[in-house]
Amino acid sequence: MEVLAIRNEALELFAADPSLADLALRGYLDWDDLDGPERVRFTNLNVRSLHSLETVRQMCEGGDLEWDVLARMERIAYPATGSPGFKTWWERPNIREWFTEETQAHVDRIIREGPRMGLTSMPDWRELDRARATEGENDA
Repeated sequence: MEVLAIRNEALELFAADPSLADLALRGYLDWDDLDGPERVRFTNLNVRSLHSLETVRQMCEGGDLEWDVLARMERIAYPATGSPGFKTWWERPNIREWFTEETQAHVDRIIREGPRMGLTSMPDWRELDRARATEGENDA
């Protein structure tokens, strides 16, 4: 459960450090509003978050964790991932290459379609991905 501890630590950082929370909010609203050092910190936050999600996804696929663990983590990440500042950050050269193809496709879909999250529920991304793959096969 080291990944969950890291994720919880990241959330605690936001609560404990108002400047980090401010940086994240400003970055998610508008990447271009950040200066050089802030962009490095914002990048670090995003990379850490996405790598944590990748690790949990791999653990779920391997049967080491239940899928609901990933769903809970994604529920926290969805609003940020669908934000304009995240999109600008994601489209910068070489950023996406730091992540698995599955994560790239998942993030691209969230950006393209927007996060489909209510306050208390979120669709299961695995079901959405399977449905889209089936639609693509039917279109061919």
